Amino acid sequence: MKIRILLWPLSFLYAWVLRLRHLFYDLGLFKSVGFKTPTICVGNLSLGGTGKTPMIALLIEYYLSKGLHIALVSRGYGRKSHGLIEANVESNVNQIGDEAFQLYKTFPQIRMVVCASRVRAMAYLEASYLHGVTEKEISLGSNQSGSLSPPDLVLLDDAFQHRAIKAQFNILLTTYKKPFFKDFYLPAGTLRDHQLRAKKAQVIVVTKSPGHIQENKKESFISRLNLMPNQPVFFSHLKYANALIGLNERISLDTLKGEEIVLVTAIANPEPLVVFLTSIGALVKHLKYADHHFFSPSEVISLKQYNRIICTHKDFVKLSDAIPQLFYLPVSHDFNERDKQDFYKALPEV
Repeated sequence: MKIRILLWPLSFLYAWVLRLRHLFYDLGLFKSVGFKTPTICVGNLSLGGTGKTPMIALLIEYYLSKGLHIALVSRGYGRKSHGLIEANVESNVNQIGDEAFQLYKTFPQIRMVVCASRVRAMAYLEASYLHGVTEKEISLGSNQSGSLSPPDLVLLDDAFQHRAIKAQFNILLTTYKKPFFKDFYLPAGTLRDHQLRAKKAQVIVVTKSPGHIQENKKESFISRLNLMPNQPVFFSHLKYANALIGLNERISLDTLKGEEIVLVTAIANPEPLVVFLTSIGALVKHLKYADHHFFSPSEVISLKQYNRIICTHKDFVKLSDAIPQLFYLPVSHDFNERDKQDFYKALPEV
């Protein structure tokens, strides 16, 4: 707590820099670029752990069910490569990052582009030579995807704070336990963007909520978000699958009751997973690593000593080739039935 107090002056400075940055964009001193292809941005105001990847997966499933050609643009956080890369069947986790690789492995029918500049990635997807996209990159994209035709919809992963690109629709995520109105600016807190930016989202999803929340508690929570009257808010909870998934085997969760298990996580907030596994009676030994951690050869050797390891899907795609006794527990966002119907109605038609 004392350290946080010492960091407050830096946090106030950071907040003012944010204000100036947004002011420059609002005045047109910094340029925002829009594109013809419909775009949906999924983001948050705080660092990590709000469930962006499961939300992206939910949107991909929804729009694929409508027969749309989907592309996903991601920074590819933690990757060992640089520049603009479009994923293909030969791509690996080091090239495009763990979350991007997880989504591409799950949905190989989508186009996946990783690039630090979302503007450059969008220009690439629209086969444009603007914004520094080179002829070589356009040619490479043709070889990988088989077509330069723009997708029907582009999902922008973690781009809410990127004012350089104008998304046509924004979904803002914040967690029930640590919403942005209880957070503070970096470095004293984890807030990386101004709280007033929440008013620019078309939809707000409060993630990792309890399965049932009393209406008066919902209303109180929503009032503290300080939103506009036309901004719908939905409360989602985590839904875990009933079986562990391995390379060649599925294991029912019922078998974990009373069993000592090793849980390996390299995600921002593993607490909900630990609580869930404990709630079903498993005796959890938790090996916790930093978010997006890439495991060293010595760490992999150390993990191989265990008979069976449970991890997240993001960690599974990094480790499963080296550790055959690895299993992951699928997780997704879920809503109560009324919120689920209203959430999908709130999404844009493409």
